Amino acid sequence: MPDFLDDGLRAVLRLVGHSELANPDDMPALALMLILVLSWILVGVLVAVANLVVRKRWSVRRL
Repeated sequence: MPDFLDDGLRAVLRLVGHSELANPDDMPALALMLILVLSWILVGVLVAVANLVVRKRWSVRRL
């Protein structure tokens, strides 16, 4: 796991008060969960933008 991801997860866990999860056994699972959630958010934003573009082009085409 990259150092920035490990350090970032440890900092977030410390901020939210769950330092007990920052052990070496849990970090890969937490990193995978973080990457998965960020991927879902990114895909959701891309689909929303694509939807707006298609709607705009469709409405211009109908006029």
